[in-house]
Amino acid sequence: MKFFTFIVIGTFSLLTACSSTDSSTSEDTKKNYEHYTGGNFDTMQSCLELVTSEAQSAGMELVITTDEPDKVTGAFNGDANMFFYCEKKETGTNGTFFEVAYPRFN
Repeated sequence: MKFFTFIVIGTFSLLTACSSTDSSTSEDTKKNYEHYTGGNFDTMQSCLELVTSEAQSAGMELVITTDEPDKVTGAFNGDANMFFYCEKKETGTNGTFFEVAYPRFN
């Protein structure tokens, strides 16, 4: 029985240690942001300039996953929880604009 307990505890410890993943974004950084949606821009370029500026001021880089004329998406440091997008929108009252969503850091 002691041998079985040792194997179970040892296996659990090994699995716990192996399940820890190395993330490119620190836990402190992840806790210090909230997503912000808004900011309508006239061009895709001005929308992306804001997102790039936010990433640089947080010491991160953008990893783009979708690069289309009407929509650019990706994440800060490639962390899917810290996604961003700039997307073309059209409404009758506001016309055509580019909407942004990105992590805003506290």
